[in-house]
Amino acid sequence: MTEIQEKQKTEEHTIKRLENSIHFGIETVMILIKEKGYRLMVINRGKVLIDEDYGSSRGAKIAFAKYFKNNGFKEEIKASWSHSYPVDPRWLSPHLNLCDLYRQRGGVNL
Repeated sequence: MTEIQEKQKTEEHTIKRLENSIHFGIETVMILIKEKGYRLMVINRGKVLIDEDYGSSRGAKIAFAKYFKNNGFKEEIKASWSHSYPVDPRWLSPHLNLCDLYRQRGGVNL
C-alpha cells in the first residue's frame, strides 16, 4: 500500500450517501468528495458494482441513475442523497480497501 493510500485510510473524509439504497437493492452507495472531483462507489454483498471518478457530484449522481436504468431496473424510484457530511475513517476504510483492490485488479471483483 502506498503512503497516499495509507493516509487516506486514516484521515477524515466527506461523503454523500444514497439514503434510500435499500429500494435499489444495494447495501452501500456513496460519493466520496475528493480534492479534485468525486468518487462514486457502489458496493453490494462484498462486490464492487461501480467505482468511478467524476468531475462533479451531479455527474456521479447521473451515472448512478443511468447504471440502474440500463440494467433493467423497471420501477421508477427517485434517488434520495444525503447532504455532505464527515465520515469516521474506521467505517470508510473497509470500503476504500475493497474499491482500491477492485481498481488494482483492473475492475475485476474477487
